[in-house]
Amino acid sequence: MSRSETNAGAARGPAQQFLGSLFFTCFWFAWTFLYAIPFVFVCFFLPFAGRFALARAYAVVVLWVLKWSCGLTYRIEGTPLPPGSHVALWKHSSSWETMAMMVVFPRQVWVLKRELLWIPMVGLAVRQMHAIAIDRRAGHSAVAQVVEQGKQRLDEGAWVMIYPEGTRMPRGETRRYGVSGTLLAIESGRLIVPVAHNAVLLAAARTAQETRRGAGGDRSTLRRRGPRSARPQRRDPGVGGGHRQQLGSFGSS
Repeated sequence: MSRSETNAGAARGPAQQFLGSLFFTCFWFAWTFLYAIPFVFVCFFLPFAGRFALARAYAVVVLWVLKWSCGLTYRIEGTPLPPGSHVALWKHSSSWETMAMMVVFPRQVWVLKRELLWIPMVGLAVRQMHAIAIDRRAGHSAVAQVVEQGKQRLDEGAWVMIYPEGTRMPRGETRRYGVSGTLLAIESGRLIVPVAHNAVLLAAARTAQETRRGAGGDRSTLRRRGPRSARPQRRDPGVGGGHRQQLGSFGSS
């Protein structure tokens, strides 16, 4: 599936890009907190599907303002999503994909660090989205939490979105992947869908500096790899016997 948008920022100069980035910084923080207040109260009366529709609307507005203010668009490449609910493993290198996943994937829950729950209003809104909030220092207990709660969310029809590297990584770098996503897919019998992208590091999320542009100009490319089974598969005895695991993996974009 591929979707492209016009390259709205091609003619932007440095000053215009800086001002656009400054505007987006202010807008994003204000929009997040102002949206969270009514979101929290309305969600008390909505089922999860309705809550996610509101969360997606929030992200759609953010991406639209990003396009308008900074000229940053995106396109989707790769295999169509399989039917049902599965486990998506995302490359985490910017703040952009935290918005994009809500727009380009179906109803979902996120595995995230528990510290996000401490943000006033925003943390309560995240709780209402059935997020799986973990203590990243808890080790095996955190993995068990992801597997236990993840199976419940999958059974409810939601995708589970995981950053297997556990933290944001600079573009072109990686670290050892966590096992919780793979174990969840194995124990639930679901597929793994790896997602890689060349999204820029949104400077608006850290400083008021100019939003940097991706390698392809002002358009970010999000690439979904074909779904992979995480269940062990028996090898051809002629190749040495035994078992191997088919695991989804990210590629550099």
